[in-house]
Amino acid sequence: MAKAQYPTSEYTERTREWTIFLLSDHSQFPSELHHSPAKFHIQKLFNYTTNSTYAANLKTLLSSISNSSDLNSDGFFNASIGQNPDQVYAIGLCRGDQTVTSCRSCLNDSSQAITQACPNQKGAIGGYDNCMLRFSNSNILSSVDDGFVYRGCNVNNATNLAQFNNVLGSLLFSLRDRAAAAATRKYAADEANYTSFSKIYGLEQCTPGHIGGGLREVAFIVFTK
Repeated sequence: MAKAQYPTSEYTERTREWTIFLLSDHSQFPSELHHSPAKFHIQKLFNYTTNSTYAANLKTLLSSISNSSDLNSDGFFNASIGQNPDQVYAIGLCRGDQTVTSCRSCLNDSSQAITQACPNQKGAIGGYDNCMLRFSNSNILSSVDDGFVYRGCNVNNATNLAQFNNVLGSLLFSLRDRAAAAATRKYAADEANYTSFSKIYGLEQCTPGHIGGGLREVAFIVFTK
């Protein structure tokens, strides 16, 4: 039996920035798992000193995210603070099925964890299963960065690889279009039959407004036997 593969390179190219998680033996998406191990990535820009103006601006901006009224409508935050060369930009996005309370809690934890994981860095990205956080000293509010992708794999084999990939591809393309067309939270989730006894569960989400014309997506796929 061959291992299941990720969608084609055409799909990756069209979505620009996406993350895929494969989980086994779940019948639905876990909604309260943001305390799973955080994943953060340093953007390799520049360092800042502990008591600098940049450090103060970063602390102020990150502490304001979880209290932002923007999270009430679409679970999305974007803002900047300060003036060059000490200006800081930040983006926060919660998974579309999260409550406002869960969203705020996840982003609050992420804002604390990201500076611990990436100390004195002027740029970083990451988060937990239920939210994503990014900050930078460059304007990330009008650009798309496809340099960070996190993948997790289900180690089980697909019994029919061609059928699995066909069902998976159709599901992801459908979810992409539905997420992009959503009025507020750019989010869609659904399931598809892989065999008579197995399903693939999919979730896709993009940032509201499609920053910079690009599509940022997070795809959670659950394959159950």
